[in-house]
Amino acid sequence: MQQIGSWNRDLIQYFKDKEVPIVRAGLSAKEDMEQLDFDSEFIPDFDLFERSDYWTSCSYFYLDKPENDLPIISDVKERVKSIPDFNEEALYDMNNELPEVRMVSKYVPDLINLSLDEIKELQFALQVVINVLSNQEKALEKE
Repeated sequence: MQQIGSWNRDLIQYFKDKEVPIVRAGLSAKEDMEQLDFDSEFIPDFDLFERSDYWTSCSYFYLDKPENDLPIISDVKERVKSIPDFNEEALYDMNNELPEVRMVSKYVPDLINLSLDEIKELQFALQVVINVLSNQEKALEKE
């Protein structure tokens, strides 16, 4: 069973306005399950928290051969229809992604329209720039 949720900027404001008690989960969790103080702590725009209103579970099973008589798994759009208040547009919303995606989108506004190959080209170009700047900094430190 899992009851972990993730927050974004809008949820942080909601938690503050409604005085919802929030406890961090994941790598940022504290052992004593201490409630977060959104006004006094550094709070990232995205992180995990322990939910008390939503539980999920997952199970795995193993097949003894690569083929079976099970029905074909339905499309993800069909499978998520049972989620309360589900909005299909959320499947395509980059704001639901990792904080790194949102950060890159800040500097590359067209990110959502790039293909994977174009993003890989961008990654390569950025790595070259990082290497050049790092070498320049090292050279300046030696002077």
